[in-house]
Amino acid sequence: MENREKRILWLLNHKTLMQSELPLLTSMGFEIYIPKIVPTDEGNMSVIVNNSYDQGMTISKDFLNELNYFNFYSQKWNGKIVKKINQNFGVAFCAFFPDLVNNVLESFSGKVFLRAFGRDGSNNYATFPSLSKKTITRIQDQNNVWFAQAYDNLTEVEPFWIRRISVHLPIGVGENPSFQKNSWSGKENRILFICSRIRTSPYYTSIYDTFIKDFGNFPHTIAGHQLIPVNEANVIENLPDEDYYELFKQCKVMFYHSREERHLHYHPLEAIVIGMPVIYMSGGMLDHLAGEKLPNSCETIQEAKEKIKRVLDGDEEFISLLQQSQQKIFNSLSPQKIMFKWQNNFLPLINNNHILTYKNEELTLGIFIPIVDIGPFFAEGIMRLLGFLIPIWQEQENINIRIACASWNKPKIQEYLSQSGAALSKITFITTNQKGNVAISIFKLLQHKVENRRKNKRNKKNLSFLFSALKKYARQILSEIFYQWWLTLLLSPVLIVLGIFFGFFYFTYIVIHLCYKTCITGYKIFYQHIGTIKEGKETGSKIKELISRAKKTPSLIISTDRLNQISWGKSTLRRLLTIPFHLIGSAEINHLCLKMSKAEEIDCWYFPFPRGNNMEHIKKPIVVALPDLVHLEFPTRFNAVDPNFDTLINDIILAINHADATISYSKYIRDTQVVQPGYHDAETAYVIPHAPIKLNELLDMHENSTFSKYRVTAIKVINEYVASLATKIPARQYTYLSNIQFGNIKYLFVSSQNRPYKNYLNMVKAYEKILREEYQNVKLIITGAVDKELGEFIESRKLHLDVISLHNLPANVHAAFYACAELSLVPSLFEGGFPFVFSESLSVGTPVLLSNIPVVREVLSSPNYEKIIFNPYNIQDIVNKTKWALTHREELINSEMKIFAQMKSRTWNDVAQEYYRVFKVFANKQIPDLIQQNK
Repeated sequence: MENREKRILWLLNHKTLMQSELPLLTSMGFEIYIPKIVPTDEGNMSVIVNNSYDQGMTISKDFLNELNYFNFYSQKWNGKIVKKINQNFGVAFCAFFPDLVNNVLESFSGKVFLRAFGRDGSNNYATFPSLSKKTITRIQDQNNVWFAQAYDNLTEVEPFWIRRISVHLPIGVGENPSFQKNSWSGKENRILFICSRIRTSPYYTSIYDTFIKDFGNFPHTIAGHQLIPVNEANVIENLPDEDYYELFKQCKVMFYHSREERHLHYHPLEAIVIGMPVIYMSGGMLDHLAGEKLPNSCETIQEAKEKIKRVLDGDEEFISLLQQSQQKIFNSLSPQKIMFKWQNNFLPLINNNHILTYKNEELTLGIFIPIVDIGPFFAEGIMRLLGFLIPIWQEQENINIRIACASWNKPKIQEYLSQSGAALSKITFITTNQKGNVAISIFKLLQHKVENRRKNKRNKKNLSFLFSALKKYARQILSEIFYQWWLTLLLSPVLIVLGIFFGFFYFTYIVIHLCYKTCITGYKIFYQHIGTIKEGKETGSKIKELISRAKKTPSLIISTDRLNQISWGKSTLRRLLTIPFHLIGSAEINHLCLKMSKAEEIDCWYFPFPRGNNMEHIKKPIVVALPDLVHLEFPTRFNAVDPNFDTLINDIILAINHADATISYSKYIRDTQVVQPGYHDAETAYVIPHAPIKLNELLDMHENSTFSKYRVTAIKVINEYVASLATKIPARQYTYLSNIQFGNIKYLFVSSQNRPYKNYLNMVKAYEKILREEYQNVKLIITGAVDKELGEFIESRKLHLDVISLHNLPANVHAAFYACAELSLVPSLFEGGFPFVFSESLSVGTPVLLSNIPVVREVLSSPNYEKIIFNPYNIQDIVNKTKWALTHREELINSEMKIFAQMKSRTWNDVAQEYYRVFKVFANKQIPDLIQQNK
């Protein structure tokens, strides 16, 4: 390391930070210069001048004197001083003051570390006022500048151009002769509360007033720097250091008010060092440093009062528990851990042997979405994941995104991504026909016409029954007819004549188009369906039954899904909902893959849906996501409801075999369904777990809002949603829903689609026992559709007014139902990753019970979590665990909040970066070693 590189301009002057950071830097062999002219405004009361480090400087005395008379913080850096600084200093640590940052980044040629300690709320440093254009350009160009965050979660709210230059340089607790470890005595039976600038800062005035309102009846002492006297008996102003530290040793307990997630005052750390019990509010930085919810942490002011009272009353056992617990916070900032972090994060940057996380080469990423369904587009599953990732990827200026999709789905994908925050102007779409498929467009018009047709008087008199059936079931009938090739050819002439006679010209066009498609692939279709005559007869009877049901009374089950107004077999429903244009869809994807193979600008393809057909045409690297192979876990169930079961499985396995890399959401899936069966090499099979999903923002609530506030907002959202259903569901169902007082009634909430492995039937069977044998007065609200088996059970048990199906809920309404629930449950028999429900529910204050399945045990492996999980195959276990949870709700949520606090350390920014690194590797634009952490 050259002499220049050994010299650091430390442009911070923070008194407490000096005690920890400067000894650390000198121990690593650095010389440190500290400015002698410092800001004196109210916002810099912790700033001091320290001359002691001048003695270790090896620069000339004249230059040292010149520096001592220069105002780094506010004076414009002129040419002469800039030249000398650049000749003698290789590193600068810079406080995030706009004028200082601009001066340093515009003038200093060495390595710059922008020291960040966090801003309040959701504010970030990217929106800091007065940063110059040249400053922002240097940061974005990654030109020897780093965002040196004191806490590892500061970049959660920063854009990508700051996150990619971030380095974690934690602050420690420095040695202080007046502040010896475990020197607390607690002889004064008082609360110590630190609050400066009470009369000069509205922010601190509010904090002071709140403390007095909440804790004024307790004996207390308030200390801190005051520019204007407060003139209150309990406020001790501007104490000398020795007297200030003596307060810490003598007072019985400290209360720390802040719930800020990304900022921390220093005094609670000082209190922890000397052994003083600290009671603090939950959700803030202390929770983050602890990694869990300690006994010191309080959800409510009432809880804080009760704990403080126990300390003041001399509960020695409780005091000892607090002292031992808060050591976890101190241990996270121990000198050994701080030194390790700096040696591994800071020194490599100075010694120029670091590996940049990102390089400046441009990456063009192709995303293949092979959805051909023309039905409603739901933002679930994989598309929801893309909604999280794409906006984050777009924040990186040197990434271009191309999306290949069916032409008729392009508008729906654009709409969803726009709602997710993606910039559509930065996304290029690859489709076979930019104007969309004509046949599909015509079918949509037909569908709209059938569902909203104004009945012609002549037709109304003679064919009212036929139109009634067509209006309700046209889509299902067409789907079922066209699934059988021979029925298509047999009925086509009749349907064409009927279509022309009654003016259904769109209908006629589609029949002709499908007839044509059937004929040109006749031999293949004949071979595939030669043994399905019997099946075809069964289909005819199903269609007949469908039409007859138009006259019957709909199901009694309360459901917002029109398709679930009839009790129908799940296998039949899937068949009825099979798209009549499977041939068109297949042709579209084939042509699309050929077009993708010619897209030379793509550096790497990402297949979020594992589909292997036609992959051989694409010569660029392909990264395939494998959420799971659930079909192989439950082959008999899926084979019974999915006529394309074998084809689908073969297609997925083909994709895994041909992929350059795979990404799974859990180690269980990677190991048991990718590597062990031999479908893909372990070396390029990566695991990238999801981050937790927080729903509080959907209710316009801050994460630190109380749970009661969530419920108040949620009740309003639910009532507005129910009111909107007045014209969308049968009047009987609307009347029932609108009379339910959500917020007052208790209900269990199961948020999941209804698929063969989601275990809805066992859940409802368990619910019946909870309601009628355990006498728990709760309803069951599910978001899955009600199939025949489930519907028949509900009706046979007279549960139709207690089990309510609310299908396809808007995002904010979904969050609201979570917030008002008594308990959320995940009865699933299988998942590919840790269930989103856990974080979604806890983020709005509702506890959760989970199935005891591999991906859950992968995260919740401790025996302490036994109360959280149940055996999904054992109905009585579901009953027992649910009853316990309902009667021990507070105990359950407190234990789960500790887990949730740890989970929140992983963000969607982390997930997006890990995906991005994999793409860069296989696009040959990054060093492979960087992604070993994702293995």
